Amino acid sequence: MAFKQKRTKNTAIYVLLIFLAGVFHLLEQSLIEYISTFSFCMVYAIYGGLILFWLLSTKERLLPSRFRSYLIAAAVCMLMFLILRSVRYRVFSKEYSEVYTWYLYYIPIVLIPTFFLMSCIHFCRFQEGKYREWMLLIPSAVICVAILLNNFHHLVFYPNDGVTRLVGRQGTYTRGMLYYMTCAWVGLLMVGGVIYLVIASKRVRDIQKARLPLCMLALLVLSHILHDIMDSTGIRWLFRLPEIYIFGMIGVFEACIRSRLMPYNDNYLFFFESLDIPAVITDKAFLPVTGSAHPLSLTETQMQSALHGSIYTDKHTKLSGMEIVAGYVFWTEDEEEMQKENARLASANELMSEENNLIAAENRLKEQKARLEA
Repeated sequence: MAFKQKRTKNTAIYVLLIFLAGVFHLLEQSLIEYISTFSFCMVYAIYGGLILFWLLSTKERLLPSRFRSYLIAAAVCMLMFLILRSVRYRVFSKEYSEVYTWYLYYIPIVLIPTFFLMSCIHFCRFQEGKYREWMLLIPSAVICVAILLNNFHHLVFYPNDGVTRLVGRQGTYTRGMLYYMTCAWVGLLMVGGVIYLVIASKRVRDIQKARLPLCMLALLVLSHILHDIMDSTGIRWLFRLPEIYIFGMIGVFEACIRSRLMPYNDNYLFFFESLDIPAVITDKAFLPVTGSAHPLSLTETQMQSALHGSIYTDKHTKLSGMEIVAGYVFWTEDEEEMQKENARLASANELMSEENNLIAAENRLKEQKARLEA
């Protein structure tokens, strides 16, 4: 219960910080230069911090797997998207720099859905190597390269009549065939991810597990539509499309994790306290921090001795210990049954040794009798 409350609290704080960044985004339009600059810095500091926080928490919670690698790669693309958004309007002022930052936008736009579908395919893998989801990166990489080379072929964007150079400003260019192919590819990746989410939930025999990720996807689409409606009416919204896209996908990935479509490490205290073995974790001062279902009562002398080698607290109980990152862990093993078995084996070995001695004596007597008879 305490773990769920903590997780709910962290989620609420995360969402509140997103809305706080949205408020600062509105203040960016202030005519006072200091307020505008401060608001701009706060927006990207909050967004960057939230993405990094989610990236680090994902790295800690998830077991080493392809799924974790895909999520980390997606988070890196999100940071790239955020950085490109900030430097285009505040750092780069030359036309060639502006247009190439515009082209670079489409790398995370294409790769994030690619990693999403790869993650969903990974959910459905029944055995290692059954699917080669990494091959989805090939068409995505080809599309990204084609967009970056748009100045040579103008298949993605081409300048309008009277415009000599593409700079990515509204009204100066027209979208080409390759742009719509890119949109179709991104849409296909998202639809494929939805299909695999449903398949993954059926695999674990619980269709409800796909409900939360699908709701987050629906919320992402609705937010996009709301942004377009408000933009067409001239009303300024709290969030721009990049932020909607980034945090919408974070919500989808997080929903997949929390729905247990992918096992993750979390709530360590609950698992440790449920262990049946007698164990205890202490800090560096040998003060108990948490214990298992059968906690130990040890003296500091016993704990110090156990760190140098296993000791016996009584005739049958062996105490062992080892150092961990922030303290020590100690556990005991009941060796009574093993000692009984060792005693039985020793008795059996003694009987076998006596029998072997009798057999050897009997063989010597037979040899002597044979010599006498000869």
